[in-house]
Amino acid sequence: MESATGAPFLQAPSQAGIQVKVENEAIPNLDQSRKRRHNAPVRREAAVRGKLEAVKQEPIEALLLASDEIRADREVVITAVKQDVYAWQFASAELRSDREVALEVVKQPDCIKSLEVLRQPCCDALRADCEFMIPAVRHNWVFFELGSVEIRARREIVVEAVSQSWQALRFAGSTLKRDV
Repeated sequence: MESATGAPFLQAPSQAGIQVKVENEAIPNLDQSRKRRHNAPVRREAAVRGKLEAVKQEPIEALLLASDEIRADREVVITAVKQDVYAWQFASAELRSDREVALEVVKQPDCIKSLEVLRQPCCDALRADCEFMIPAVRHNWVFFELGSVEIRARREIVVEAVSQSWQALRFAGSTLKRDV
């Protein structure tokens, strides 16, 4: 179907009787839309680079003021946690329970801060995760205390913790206390 000017019309089946004119002017708008979508990753990378620099200076403030997208960026959060463990609390909920981010928390020199962070309820699953707890305990035996009952009953983790300090026996499962 064509109009008097020769431009094609499309009839929407759900809206019988209403016609939408397709014009050639819409094509440049589509191209601009594509350019915006194409440039979006470039703008995002620039925003992340800018946040990375800010995080290196003031990690807590940078994450506190960051957008949700930046707070969900693993690289930004790990950089912030390396600067200050407490920056973890401003990461997205998903990253607060992420094994890789939590291992960065564990690696920080201030164990008291790290213990405080890992005691949060969102870390419950991590404290029961053997793949998280083994490297954590290898880094410092004090993280053994945080392990779930099942973790504290695993021989390899108990031996690792006790090899660093006999005080870890306080947290070991009762059956392993006699063996170790």
